[in-house]
Amino acid sequence: NLDEDQEPLDRVVATALFRVCQETLTNVARHARATRVDVALNCDGDGRVLELTIRDDGTGIDESQIT
Repeated sequence: NLDEDQEPLDRVVATALFRVCQETLTNVARHARATRVDVALNCDGDGRVLELTIRDDGTGIDESQIT
């Protein structure tokens, strides 16, 4: 969710966000058995704070697998 008048993101920042999103979606596809994934990118008014949120309805990870 970016305002139409939002300045374009710095190339390095945009690439980093893309890679994080790409890796997350790869993990969802491989492991989560999700049927829905929502991705949102929010930016504050001056573009200094970005929030990338990725949510899915997948199975999650068992607590014993975390370690």
